[in-house]
Amino acid sequence: MDYLKQLDDVLGFLDDGDRPGTVYLSIKRTFKEIHDNHLYMILDKLMDDRYVIYQEGSKSRYSITYDGLMFLGSGGYSEQYRIDQRAIRKSVMVDYGIIFAGIGASLSALYLFGSALIDWIYPCCY
Repeated sequence: MDYLKQLDDVLGFLDDGDRPGTVYLSIKRTFKEIHDNHLYMILDKLMDDRYVIYQEGSKSRYSITYDGLMFLGSGGYSEQYRIDQRAIRKSVMVDYGIIFAGIGASLSALYLFGSALIDWIYPCCY
């Protein structure tokens, strides 16, 4: 399973307006295919990004934050990855454009220099 999809799925699962929070076992039962270590890492990542908070108490719960709701509404981690990849491709294309523009300018300068040199060496021949 794709890691970005796992992040989006867990964040989406926590996005339930009817619950004040979700206990870990409920998350674990829902995502049986994700190993415990990976599930803890996913929850840690979501907490580090401040999309999920951990509330300690008699029943410790995970809750989605408003930033998490906004991030999920904008497409989540998968969409953010696509946007980042698009920006990287655009940057590479601009870099190649600058390189080709530099090559074109250099060739134009060589042509002008060569034609001026020929005019200087052979002023009467053509």
